[in-house]
Amino acid sequence: MFNFTVQLSRNNKLIDVNFADHIKNKKILICPHINFHSQPSFEYFKYIDSLLDTHGLDEVLIINSTKDIFFHKLVESMFPRLTSVGDSSQNYIKTIKKTRNNLTPIDKLIKHWIFQHALYNGESIGFWEQPLSNRWDHLMKNKGALQKIAKRGLWNMKILKKMYKNQQHTANIWEVTCINFMSKSVDGYGLVYKMGPEFFYFVLYQNNELETILNNINTITK
Repeated sequence: MFNFTVQLSRNNKLIDVNFADHIKNKKILICPHINFHSQPSFEYFKYIDSLLDTHGLDEVLIINSTKDIFFHKLVESMFPRLTSVGDSSQNYIKTIKKTRNNLTPIDKLIKHWIFQHALYNGESIGFWEQPLSNRWDHLMKNKGALQKIAKRGLWNMKILKKMYKNQQHTANIWEVTCINFMSKSVDGYGLVYKMGPEFFYFVLYQNNELETILNNINTITK
């Protein structure tokens, strides 16, 4: 299924490798290179990076399905333990789109499809994704996610309720994770970015299902 060529950065050079061969005999996690430089994303990828230590991942792959080659340097500078993977031919995302029966156009998936794909010995063992539509509805039905946001403080819950109430009249907050370190966001609420990965990655941040699966594999292989 993954018999195609991708590019890895090695010693400041891009090399071609067979993806199936690279992931063979490994326990890995694949995440897309989307909004990588934003402040909530930085916190999210700190969590992803920590799984290398806490849950025994052999490798975390950050995959980019565009022709951008500079992202390799960005990943290397911010999270040197993560592996940047260039897939300008879009073979990986096309494969996942097909296996997941996702009917969304490929160009939209490349820009917005945020997921975690866990594999062991080249076989998929779990897939989790942020919703591509109706995200407010998904968030409000996710009690665990709301509890995580609430732990950040009463102010964050007030912001959340205000945004939810006025969502039809404001900027799409889900698309403005470039808020970064600004003290005031483009939608006027101010300090929205402090809601962090619990908001922007409410399905994927501190993913208990993923962690449980990895722990189970660790137990079996000991």
